[in-house]
Order: sequence, then structure tokens, then C-alpha cells
Amino acid sequence: MKLYKIYKQLILENNATANNISNAIHSKRVLVIDYENDGNNQSGRRTIEPYCLGKTKKSLNALRAYQTSGVTSTSQPDWKIFLLNNIKSIEILDTEFEPNRQGFNPNGDNSFQNIYLIVNNE
Repeated sequence: MKLYKIYKQLILENNATANNISNAIHSKRVLVIDYENDGNNQSGRRTIEPYCLGKTKKSLNALRAYQTSGVTSTSQPDWKIFLLNNIKSIEILDTEFEPNRQGFNPNGDNSFQNIYLIVNNE
């Protein structure tokens, strides 16, 4: 029940963003996002595979994803954390991804204090 309340709060705070991300995680669909600079990354369009939706240790709603292409100031492809409030638009592609990327832990993510949703790797 507690998880439901947390997930409900997340959806209410970031309704369209969280719903689109949840749908993409459930259906294992690739996303294209427009991400606003958060001080650590360059602003711009990114293609990502969404794996984990949760709350960071700093209590920020975020997405753990594997970035395959697009704007970045760090290496790619690579695992990244995207803050939901910095995602300005989302496009769900018809392309599915295989949820077994190296480096993915299906039991959780140590960058998050709470996990709302994690991809099923079966």
C-alpha cells in the first residue's frame, strides 16, 4: 500500500512524464526525450532505453536509463540518470529494447532510495 501511495504521488507530480515512462518501461519501448540542462549535462534530444523509475537519494523523482544516442557531455552509450522535472518532452518509439543490458541490476539501483517501477528482464 505504501508503494502505491508513493507511485500515486509520483504520477500526480509529473503526470504525463511518469505515465509515458511507465508505459515505456512496461512495454520495453525506446524513448526520445528533450532534456533540459541540469548543470551536469548539455540540453538536447536523447534516445534512451528506460529501465527504472524512482526517487534519488536527494529525494528527486528520476529515471535510470541507457542512453544510446543524442546530446551528452559524458560518454555514450552509457547508463544515465534523468531527473523527471528536467524532461521537457517524451516520444515513445515503436522500437522495443532487450532488457538485459550489461550493468543492469534487476534487483534495484543503489542510486535510488525508492524504486517505483523497474523493467521486467524476462
